[in-house]
Amino acid sequence: MRHIQDTHTHTQRYRLRGFATGLALLLVAAAVSAAQTASALRKDEFKLTVTALDAATALRMLGLELSYAEQEIVYYFDTRDRVLQAHHLTLRARQPGGHSADSTVKLRASAGTLELNTEERALPVEQDWTNERGPSAARSINHKKIENSVFDKVVTGLLPVKELFTDSQRHLVATRVPGVTWESLEPIGPVQADVWSRQAQLAGFAHPVTVELWNLRQGEREQQILEVSAKVRVNTESEAQQLAKQFFAATRSAGLGEPNGLSKTTQVMDFFTSER
Repeated sequence: MRHIQDTHTHTQRYRLRGFATGLALLLVAAAVSAAQTASALRKDEFKLTVTALDAATALRMLGLELSYAEQEIVYYFDTRDRVLQAHHLTLRARQPGGHSADSTVKLRASAGTLELNTEERALPVEQDWTNERGPSAARSINHKKIENSVFDKVVTGLLPVKELFTDSQRHLVATRVPGVTWESLEPIGPVQADVWSRQAQLAGFAHPVTVELWNLRQGEREQQILEVSAKVRVNTESEAQQLAKQFFAATRSAGLGEPNGLSKTTQVMDFFTSER
């Protein structure tokens, strides 16, 4: 009888081990499938920057009013001689009105122009289309829900810049630009931004667009940058190319002009650098 019980117990254990192994295999397969699905769906962003002279006209044509915009304060951070920018890195922090601040470390480069390490390749990729010729690949690490008091103290010099960024963001900077110190970074800005998030529609383009009006001021100099953009998840390169054609055709039809191929970041850095 004891032999029968031992055999039964052994059989139960074997079945449990088999069940556990089968469950583990199922979980691994599910994880691989989820990862493959996530990697298949990538996020592409299509952007058109409107020249300053046409910004007011563009807002009227898009049917947008300043009273419906959300206000943001944006700062970038770099060394005085723009070492991070030279290494394709962008550090940005913003404070949306009525919300907590956030920060971003972004690595941006056109396809094949930058050698990436293993950690950088593991970051999610977002394709930025500023013209129809092709996108640049952007990899970002974001930090949400920063206390506004910390943001205010950093941009006024009462706290070090690194307080706005997480350990993983700092690590990305350290591996990309090994010699840079956080003490050498200075705030670049401020940029006063008016944002209409997904409030506008372009004829001939199926997805809602976001419009941002960035107001730059330094001394007696002023500049406005107006950007029309749309973020869309796509499955293939051909789908992204087709959407890019539709987007820029729609912006032309709306009278918004031709893409200049420049990002807001580049124009902001150029504006605040030219005075130095």
